[in-house]
Amino acid sequence: MDKTKVTAEEMARGLSMFCKKFSKHLYENFGVKAQGILGVKLDEAQLVTLAREIWIINLWIISKVLSPDKKVLGELHKIYLFSQEKTANMEYGKANFPKEAEKELHERYEKYYDAWDNNSGGNQSVLAMTMLEYMLNKGQPDKRFTNFLLISEINSHMLGMMKAVLDFRKDFEITNQ
Repeated sequence: MDKTKVTAEEMARGLSMFCKKFSKHLYENFGVKAQGILGVKLDEAQLVTLAREIWIINLWIISKVLSPDKKVLGELHKIYLFSQEKTANMEYGKANFPKEAEKELHERYEKYYDAWDNNSGGNQSVLAMTMLEYMLNKGQPDKRFTNFLLISEINSHMLGMMKAVLDFRKDFEITNQ
């Protein structure tokens, strides 16, 4: 079967929609489960943070899986950074928006790459706990994040999304890579 030819920009837009769909699904399902498991009720600010961190996690997953597609990933990151402009304007001020949003993305990627275990296969418990810390506790450790159910949810999401990204990507040829 012939692959569909697309530009890096077109692929990035497609991946952005893909990421949005996976992020919405994880937010809706995981957010409720996590609150029940932890016995807490997240306030509005915490829910906004949860949504943003899920988006970052999914961007990281795409970046991990599609690391050879540098131009596509660059375009995808631009889409993310511009989507965060309203939040950044409120939190950091308009002048600092690009620097702060990009800094946050790079910091998170660094943490996630450091926590990735090349020898553990599908069990990425340390990475899952690191992700939970950012999703639910401003990046701070918490012994509650050693909960098997929470870790399993994140591990399942990562593995499922990695496979879905590879399945999505295989149908396309990037013309301006």
